[in-house]
Amino acid sequence: MGTGKTMGQHLSTAISLLEATSQQQDDSMINATKVNLNVTASNENKIEEIDWRDMPDTQTAKLVWKIGSPTIICIGLIGNILTITVLCATRMRKTTSSLYLTILAISDCMVLICGLGRRWVSYQWGKDIRNQHELACKIHMFLTYTFIDFSAWLLAAVTVDRVITVYMPLHARRISTKKNAAIAIIVTFVVLMGINAQILFTHGNRTIPWNGGFYTYPCTYNDGNVFFHNIVWKWIDGAVSSYLPFFILIISNIVIAIQLLRSAEMRKKTMNVSKQSGDSTASLSIMLITISMVFLVLTGPVVVYLITWDQWHEDKSHANISKLRLVWACLNMLLYSNYCVNFFMYCLSGKRFRSEMMILFRCTSRKRNGHLRNSTMATGSTMASVNNVSMTTASEASLNNKL
Repeated sequence: MGTGKTMGQHLSTAISLLEATSQQQDDSMINATKVNLNVTASNENKIEEIDWRDMPDTQTAKLVWKIGSPTIICIGLIGNILTITVLCATRMRKTTSSLYLTILAISDCMVLICGLGRRWVSYQWGKDIRNQHELACKIHMFLTYTFIDFSAWLLAAVTVDRVITVYMPLHARRISTKKNAAIAIIVTFVVLMGINAQILFTHGNRTIPWNGGFYTYPCTYNDGNVFFHNIVWKWIDGAVSSYLPFFILIISNIVIAIQLLRSAEMRKKTMNVSKQSGDSTASLSIMLITISMVFLVLTGPVVVYLITWDQWHEDKSHANISKLRLVWACLNMLLYSNYCVNFFMYCLSGKRFRSEMMILFRCTSRKRNGHLRNSTMATGSTMASVNNVSMTTASEASLNNKL
């Protein structure tokens, strides 16, 4: 957003921080004077002036955006489409978790397209969709914030659903239904849209006095409510997009892990629970624990960086600005990787997901092979019929010759 303090927002701010403010930083630097970099030596001589945009770290950061962005987008879109296919076209579609994970894959695709896609276009072709029109700024920021929050809460919701399944298996059939899951998903999305709706009314272009003239900041808050955007919204957004989902995921995963260990011990002592049912529940639970941990690992560094934002930016030198550009690019690649790796995590940690995927691909292959066999048999039958007709015709001709 507009100032350094606003940049302490988390997760969704981890995206919007760069998107809403990096442009401001670039523009504000245009009219800034170049800073001399002092070297502490015996004679304290000054070295040649170097602008932060010309430094190696800044150029490396641009390469990270240009190369890393399309790579993550392509891998993410393909992986999420495969995830949706497996979850919707196999027996897993009967579970409530499959509904959460399907919507999660769709939300992750939207994050990659809206968030990382914009940055790729901006760095590759110099076109920023938010700067094209004030309405584009509002809608794009609103969608980016909402879908980033939505992905985090979907992951928290499906983890809570597994807690209910492993802790209350007798009541899970009544509580964890696809109807209840659909209601939870819709309510969550509507609430998140309501929380982020203020962006549609408070953001746009802001014009301020600058060096005797006026300078326009594109796509920032323009309602003049500095306290709300710098203090109040910072904590609201941080709680919604980061603190609460993190807390729920950590507590839920601990609870699931403890219950899985207890269940494993009970299955060894008794035969009341079928091994197949227990393995299925454990497989899905382990898969969800894995993706939750990956979520924490990939998004955690950005959260820590933003919490300590003021400390990182105490040094206003061009060298430090350039270094932080590279740090920010790398942290965003980690953050966006969270939205493209779920398919691979499902394959690595989800035994049932792997099995259903193999069955799906095997059936598809068999159908294709069956179609080819049918075509071959039909062709062979046609050729045999032609040969029979030819032989009959030849026999009749021979008989006519004899007569």
